Amino acid sequence: MRWITFLVAIILLSPCQGMAQADEAEPFFARGNFRLLGDSRHSLQLSAGVFDLGNKYTSPAAAVELRFGHKLGFIGPLIGVMANTDGGVFAHAGIYADMQWRRLSITPAWSAGAYRQGNSRDLGGTLELRSALTLAWVFDRGSRLGVHLAHISNGKLHEKNPGENDVMLSYAFPF
Repeated sequence: MRWITFLVAIILLSPCQGMAQADEAEPFFARGNFRLLGDSRHSLQLSAGVFDLGNKYTSPAAAVELRFGHKLGFIGPLIGVMANTDGGVFAHAGIYADMQWRRLSITPAWSAGAYRQGNSRDLGGTLELRSALTLAWVFDRGSRLGVHLAHISNGKLHEKNPGENDVMLSYAFPF
């Protein structure tokens, strides 16, 4: 429960200047219908789906990810947590970029974090790396509904490195 309190505190205390009231993000780069987004509003993404798809450790999972809108160029910071029903928990921090083609949002993200196995899959150690991609439809007010794909592994930092793949339905809303 401490991570929920921490997440709520960050949301309430984070600076909401500049783009906080705008419906549109500032493009860092634009060409035709493609936009690489710079500063925007913060967003909270809620996801639910499957941890370790296609393996004997497959289990339902949920995730929360906070993407900060204030960026360095087009790269923004994020924090998040994913948990599955077998007690596996992965808390992470990293970076993301937002791209849009018309109403399709493409958001790659990279992060590092700590994994607690519980009764879930042994990923080899506590320190794990995560790469993710969210493909989503952008609605008029900036909320997004899409598919969130992620891969967690330790990048051979530990002797054992099985990796795992998540597939989740996601909903993100700006604030």
